[in-house]
Amino acid sequence: MWEELYDRCEVQAMSGFDGPTVPALPTPSVLDEFEKTNAIVLPHSYREFVLKFGAGVLAGLYHVASPLDAENSLELAKFSLDYCGTPEEGLMERFGPAEFTERLFAFCGGPGNFFAWKLDEVTSAEFSEYAIYELDSNAELVAQNFQQFVSDYILTADASRRWTPEFKFLQTRVTVPE
Repeated sequence: MWEELYDRCEVQAMSGFDGPTVPALPTPSVLDEFEKTNAIVLPHSYREFVLKFGAGVLAGLYHVASPLDAENSLELAKFSLDYCGTPEEGLMERFGPAEFTERLFAFCGGPGNFFAWKLDEVTSAEFSEYAIYELDSNAELVAQNFQQFVSDYILTADASRRWTPEFKFLQTRVTVPE
């Protein structure tokens, strides 16, 4: 599903790590364990994307998180908690009532905003795809699934957003344990 994009992108390793590193690529078992631990089913198109690309920065601006078996700011559970917080923290109140925000799960950060799956707004039960909302000053529906989010939102030029994408992926790294 993502081979063509991978071949088209200039894939580079993120720098700034101490010691030897490897790409932050999850395995299918890491994804399965994440789903079990967090009681969510990851979208099929997203699973395929992170198995190929891993966690990193797409198009020079969009930080895509992934389940990882190492500590990293782009580890999906940590990423979502950092953006959404706990109900007690009330970080999501500005985006609407709890009935709307309680099932948002952040997976991507952009320029002053972030993107979240609405886990109770299933757009394809067969492929476990969810509606995707951009959250900045409000919540706006931007895609019906992860593949559409990447192809039509991130990788499509948009004059209203003053956006021209770069076909690059900066792959985050994890330090190899000694």
